[in-house]
Amino acid sequence: MVQASLEKAQAIIDQEKIIRLSQEDAKVFFNALDNPPAPNDNLLEAVAAYKDSSLYAQNRNT
Repeated sequence: MVQASLEKAQAIIDQEKIIRLSQEDAKVFFNALDNPPAPNDNLLEAVAAYKDSSLYAQNRNT
C-alpha cells in the first residue's frame, strides 16, 4: 500500500516536471536563450550585492 502510494506520487511529480509550450511559446523561449537581453540595472545591482556577500566567497572556494 505504501509502495503504491509512493509510485503514484512519483508519477505525479514526474508529470509535473514537464513544461508544455505552444509552438509560439517555444519560439519565444528559444529566441530568448539565443539572444538574451542586456542586463538591466536591477540585475547588475544584484550581481554586485552577491559578489559582496559571503555566499560568493564560499562558492569561489569550491
